Amino acid sequence: MDTSKDATTTYSYGASDGSQPHTLTGTSSTYKAESGAQVTKAGTYTYDDAGNTKSRTVDGSEQALTWSWDGQVDSVTGFGENGSGAWLGLAKKCLDVQGGLTTAGTPLQLYSCNGSKAQQLRIDAVAGSSDPSTGALKVLGKCAVPSGGGSANGTAVVLAECTGAAGQQWKATSTGTLQHVSSGKCLDVPGANSVDGTDLQLYTCNSAAGQSWVPATQTKYVYGGDGSRLLSVSATQLTLYLGEATVSMNANRTPAFTERYYAQPGAPTVMRSAVGSGAAELSAQVTDQNGTAYVNVKLASGNQVRFSKTDPFGVERTEHPSWRSQRSYVGGDDDASSGLVHLGAREYDPSLGRFLSADPVLDLADPVQMNGYVYCENNPVTFADPSGLASEGGNLTEFGGPSASQEAWAKSTLNTSVADIIMSVGWAALKDFVGWNDVVGCFSRGDLWACGSLFIQAIPWSKLGKIPSVLKAASRIAGAVNALMRAKEKARKIIELAKKARELARKAAEAKKRAAERAAQLKKKAKEAATRQVKRAVQKTGNAVQKMQKAAAKKAEAPRPQTKQAKASSSGGGKANSSNDGGSSGTNPGCESNSFVPGTPVLMADGTTKPIEDVKNGDKVLATDPETGETSVETVTAEIKGKGVKQLVKVTLTTGSDSDDKVAKAATVTATDGHPFWVPELGKWIDATNLKAGQWLRTSAGTYIQITAVERWTAPAATVHNLTVSDLHTYYVLAGTTPVLVHNCNNAATHDVGNVVDNLDDNVYFHYTSEAGHSGILADDGNLRIGANSAGKVHVTQEIGSPAEIEQNIFIGNPMYAGKADYMFAFRMPEGVELGPGSQPNELITRGSLKIPAGNVLFHGRNPF
Repeated sequence: MDTSKDATTTYSYGASDGSQPHTLTGTSSTYKAESGAQVTKAGTYTYDDAGNTKSRTVDGSEQALTWSWDGQVDSVTGFGENGSGAWLGLAKKCLDVQGGLTTAGTPLQLYSCNGSKAQQLRIDAVAGSSDPSTGALKVLGKCAVPSGGGSANGTAVVLAECTGAAGQQWKATSTGTLQHVSSGKCLDVPGANSVDGTDLQLYTCNSAAGQSWVPATQTKYVYGGDGSRLLSVSATQLTLYLGEATVSMNANRTPAFTERYYAQPGAPTVMRSAVGSGAAELSAQVTDQNGTAYVNVKLASGNQVRFSKTDPFGVERTEHPSWRSQRSYVGGDDDASSGLVHLGAREYDPSLGRFLSADPVLDLADPVQMNGYVYCENNPVTFADPSGLASEGGNLTEFGGPSASQEAWAKSTLNTSVADIIMSVGWAALKDFVGWNDVVGCFSRGDLWACGSLFIQAIPWSKLGKIPSVLKAASRIAGAVNALMRAKEKARKIIELAKKARELARKAAEAKKRAAERAAQLKKKAKEAATRQVKRAVQKTGNAVQKMQKAAAKKAEAPRPQTKQAKASSSGGGKANSSNDGGSSGTNPGCESNSFVPGTPVLMADGTTKPIEDVKNGDKVLATDPETGETSVETVTAEIKGKGVKQLVKVTLTTGSDSDDKVAKAATVTATDGHPFWVPELGKWIDATNLKAGQWLRTSAGTYIQITAVERWTAPAATVHNLTVSDLHTYYVLAGTTPVLVHNCNNAATHDVGNVVDNLDDNVYFHYTSEAGHSGILADDGNLRIGANSAGKVHVTQEIGSPAEIEQNIFIGNPMYAGKADYMFAFRMPEGVELGPGSQPNELITRGSLKIPAGNVLFHGRNPF
């Protein structure tokens, strides 16, 4: 790590007299510039008596703010440290980058002002300099330079990468020109041609109108009766804010831009925008979890995509030059000229991560809010504050909490005092007769009659005529105070509700984090398990990869008709898993949607066949794991029979040919709609109803057989059969004389550890057992029935591990538990099950036996870790 590039920043708080202890009054940053020089950047900040920021000066760049009596910013003067804005030139048109491009060599031009990023420029002073008028002329992250480093009259001024070289320095002079420092010449409009698109040049300074450039460094604001912003007025533009719409015009009264936003429930916001008098453009805006737009997709041919990226506090990292939206961080108004973001009731500085005025609804009971300038408890990833009044934590309404506006009202109400009510409702009628402390004390005790008596006694004989107005004022105050007390009671309940919702949100975030950590752990172990499976397959069958390639080559060639049943082999590819394309869903624990009609032949371990209805518990069948190619003899552990209305599917395949005429024969197999078949080209289990003509199925020889037709119908009364097979959970049924690989009764997904990876959350638990225990727990209907031990307990855990790890961590290495972690169940715990701590740190127990519905089972079988 190169610590020489570290930046060190020191912050100073509070005025010199000890007042306003939470105001940021100074910063000092030391860092290494791109040139290698050590630079110190200093900033100072001053405040008015109400705690509103009055001035900001960083390395000589000054910014002054004025405020209204109710805490709204009236005006901002100066670009400050991070602001940029329009430079007004000839015919009240703006300094602009041609086409809004950032390519080196793109010329600067004169163009009608439109508020785009291509017209927001600033003089970026040299680091550590105290002269803010001299530095690089920056726009769109590039610097303006004379083309080719020239200095002759007529040299074009173009964009280039910023290097800090002397040839990139410009000076904003006191006479209103932009002078290129090294050449001494000025930025000029050739021939005083004010037509849009006129390219700019270097020319001898002559104070002509074509060399006058006035930065729009001051912006004034107007607000409505509810405190929301209505207008912003600068030297170049007047912008009207109408809620979901924004309309702006240039200084010469022509349209600058218009925007309107259309919010859609559950879908991205759509923005309609137009520049100047041009045609409107529709685009969709994708926002992050806190409402900051970062992707803009043009809803037109080509769907142009534009990006805007910020850090968590809102500092711009990168932005497409033609990004149109005037909405900025968490949906606030982008005040580019000041470098600030207008968030509802307050102004926000992303570079400091602080508001410029104190929180108007400060909750003194919340220690995190004691510094009223901090943005969202210094946690902008979890919280957002688009209103400037109260942070929103991942939408508290999702956790039964109040909305941001309700919480803001509650905080404001709790901060309202009896004195505030007296002052606003009736003090004018009482102040001539009674002292302030007497009035406040009287109403604070809540005795209206005592207050009335006090006021009447205080009125001199010469002003007895004032008694009615005094009593009326007292009555108004009393009514308002009583209303305040009721409102405060309601506000306290809202704040309490918000605190509970925040706690739930915090716990949910922690649970999500834990689940992510567990998922990462599980994925790592799943990868290790897969590697072990492949190694086992290689040991059993030779090079599985080569066999897979050979099988694929056989498929690529047109397979010849088969004349007799192929012998069992152990090649193949793909692993049993669930699929959105039709894999078993596991929602039917009785397997009635994945079965075969009577008479369907099943391939037995000895190479013979039996009708599926004649296969019995304990019979041996041939089974294959399609990922590793492992083929072995497995035991039928259950017979399943279903009756009633069935959705049947007949799959027709080309299986072989007669030796005489070489004509391929068709054979069929009929299954219920939900029975999974292995489709090697997709590497997935596909339900029968989702099979398609042209797809291939796997045979017991590791070769492929093609589907030629799929027919579906409803049988009003049918009997169907299925099997549960140990360990590999597959078997073969015959289409004609060719066996094809199918899954057994249990959900295909529950034999794929990837199903656990995809569904892992804080409610997933594991129960480890032996092979015999596995067979005893798994019921024919797909449910799990975990019986209590001799102490009346069932042990579960959220620990993930190999058999050796579990035996050591959960069973503390006791030899009597050897083999007790060879098999595993993963499931979601049903509602209402109470868990308590076990004797080991990662162990949990529940009293009595535990029944897990089939729909909650994510995995069962040999421990894959």
